[in-house]
Amino acid sequence: MRSSTISTPERLGRGARLALAALYIAVNLPFAFKYPQRVGGHGLLAAALYVAFATALWFAGPRLARACARRDRSGWGFAVVAACTAIALALVMTRFDPETLRVTRYPAIREWLDHLLHGRFPYASAVLPSSFPVLFLIALPFQAIGDLGFLQIAAFGAFAWACHRAARAHPETAWFALGLLLAAPLFLYEVVTRSELFSNMTLLLLFLAGIESEPRPAATPWRGIVAGLLLSTRGIVGLAYAVFLPWRFRHDRRSGAVVAAWCVATFVATLVPFILWDAHRFAQFGPFAIQLSYIPKPLLAAVFVVAVAWGSLARSALQAWLGIVWTLFGVIAALFAWSVALQGWTYVLVQDDFDISYFAFAHTFLVWVVARFGAPPDPATPAHSAS
Repeated sequence: MRSSTISTPERLGRGARLALAALYIAVNLPFAFKYPQRVGGHGLLAAALYVAFATALWFAGPRLARACARRDRSGWGFAVVAACTAIALALVMTRFDPETLRVTRYPAIREWLDHLLHGRFPYASAVLPSSFPVLFLIALPFQAIGDLGFLQIAAFGAFAWACHRAARAHPETAWFALGLLLAAPLFLYEVVTRSELFSNMTLLLLFLAGIESEPRPAATPWRGIVAGLLLSTRGIVGLAYAVFLPWRFRHDRRSGAVVAAWCVATFVATLVPFILWDAHRFAQFGPFAIQLSYIPKPLLAAVFVVAVAWGSLARSALQAWLGIVWTLFGVIAALFAWSVALQGWTYVLVQDDFDISYFAFAHTFLVWVVARFGAPPDPATPAHSAS
């Protein structure tokens, strides 16, 4: 495996490392508390043990990762470990029947595709699928081969490759990032339940990293078309764009405007067939109605403004990527806190009133940021850092 040609001396500062460690533990902690109780365990004890384990991993993990990297000069060892891990994850996944799990994301995708392939309007089904059309079309080949969960396995392979590529001359950060991902209850939960949130964010990450790596962004239609197709997976993709695109096109606003125009046009084009099919049911049960029911509109507007401001003021790639992490985490954390304030901790968490797997949005980018910017500063090279 070859490293990326992205050249940047940026490194995470001490403050940023501690903040990301706290965020990593925070988004995984609800899973460590909730699901051991489902099998008769003690939630608080499991949560305490997880905090101790994750803290030790953050401080001892880099040393172990360096040892792995020293024994893997060519990079093929990382590739073999990633491939074996993907096979192991697939085997673990297939031992769980998604029909017996209390998660509706897998049934929603399967039912949407089933309706579409049989000529029935795919929205307004019993499980109320909330995603935009392209997400389901991405999942279609995996349903065709027999299990939608293999989308997550394929995404894991792509994510591992992205981490190794981003690590450049410091492959130990890719090893560390891989360890963080596999030690995350959130990620393992997504694999078992055949969820697609990690897969969705991995596709978005690959696209944004791709346009960042180009020497100079140009106003070619394909960038906007791909951006529009990714936006037609779920609305939160737009918040990542709100941070990243103002920073990426800060020196070429005309190109940015062209990309944005193509993005919006492509996004709308993916919705037109369903609007023409049944405008009333699309408006009543479609993705806008479902997704906007999850978040107060004033909060959404405020987060969008903050995201654009962050991207416009970011002075480096590191700041832009951290902006995505904190924006995606902030909006889900605000909804989680609001739900707890209104309905109480037990009802929201233990009784499944809030989907804690939405923290995967920020978690995916967090782990990749560690791979990209997590190397220690090089004393021989002046480095920029975010604290």
